[in-house]
Amino acid sequence: MLELHRQMTKENETTPPMNKINSWKIASLNVKEKRYSNRKSKYKDIATTLRLKKITILAIQETKLKEKEKENLMKENPKITIISNSNNSKAGIAFIINKDNIKENSENQWNHTIVVKGRVSTIQIRKNNQDYTIMNVYMPNKQKEKIETMSKIREYIRKIKDQNNLIITGDFNFVTDALDRSLPHKDNNKISKKWTNITNEYNLIDGW
Repeated sequence: MLELHRQMTKENETTPPMNKINSWKIASLNVKEKRYSNRKSKYKDIATTLRLKKITILAIQETKLKEKEKENLMKENPKITIISNSNNSKAGIAFIINKDNIKENSENQWNHTIVVKGRVSTIQIRKNNQDYTIMNVYMPNKQKEKIETMSKIREYIRKIKDQNNLIITGDFNFVTDALDRSLPHKDNNKISKKWTNITNEYNLIDGW
């Protein structure tokens, strides 16, 4: 997992990794589908983790959620809001909002933008008169699709008004440093170089 952020310090926690916007904790987790092997839903445990860890926003990947399933999950777990970007139950990402920590009102507002269907989304949040953008990424496995996705991410970042308050998090399916692998090895150099160009262009800091 790779986290990139500007002007944010990484919370010294175990899984899931976290950043902070003032008093808000932001975390990321690949949920690897919506159910355990025994078919039990994972979302009750996710909602519990948000409460116990006091996580405000959780970016999740590989959700494979359909719209009706999302609505049912929010009814079953009334303490969370799920903002989903799904692609016919394949891949899929979402933001989970902890209602105990944040409620959408005149002071706390968010807008959801789909950058790449089922792969990249952002939520723009206004807090304390500042605008923050949180991007959730679930990068494809194939090289060509990775490069196309990176190009769309770069194009989107260019349009962000306040790039100083940008957090990018998610499951990137590659690393830029061989040491980030449990068995160190490099990923495709073309992929690493393209991503490094993006991070350098926008002065993004790897918080992993």
